[in-house]
Amino acid sequence: MHQIKNIGMAIVENLANGYKLTESDAEDLYFTSDTYAKLSDENTKLYERPWEEIYEILKQEKGI
Repeated sequence: MHQIKNIGMAIVENLANGYKLTESDAEDLYFTSDTYAKLSDENTKLYERPWEEIYEILKQEKGI
């Protein structure tokens, strides 16, 4: 889904910039998260929320 890809790009970019991670490390953090799994499940409709909210959920999940 195109919307999920855009959300992911924003989250990875903000992780990399905000936490001084390489893009690869930021992608690993994002793609291995429960948040990403929920985002990819269309039944959760998490993709309908703003990316900033999803980013905050991910940060809470990972303790960062």
